[in-house]
Amino acid sequence: MGADRFVYWTTDRKPTWAEIRMVTEDFLGEMATTIAEPGDGKLNVLFVTLVGKHSHPLRRIDGTSPALSEYLRQPQEPGWEGRYLEVWEHNDSVNIETRRQDEVTMRIADGLAGVFARFWDGKLEAG
Repeated sequence: MGADRFVYWTTDRKPTWAEIRMVTEDFLGEMATTIAEPGDGKLNVLFVTLVGKHSHPLRRIDGTSPALSEYLRQPQEPGWEGRYLEVWEHNDSVNIETRRQDEVTMRIADGLAGVFARFWDGKLEAG
């Protein structure tokens, strides 16, 4: 599963790139094993690797939908086994993005987006 969580700044008050990085680091704490930036000066993005591997709360429960059962039986593609998220800065927003992630990672990303929305009075749009 993948999702974007855009927090749009509704006033002139918005975080700097340094503040976005600090909030991300402090929110995740020791859950983040790496926080990397491309360093090319063109994009403000953090690539964050979290501890642990994918899990699913329904994988051992009888009666899951056929589509979910099939999804859970599929091996993860190489490089996508771990928990991972991205934090992108845009002119008027920040996007917390997940790609092919489990429920735990999705909820962590939701929480991080919520912090930005609450503190900077942003409008959160997730999908």
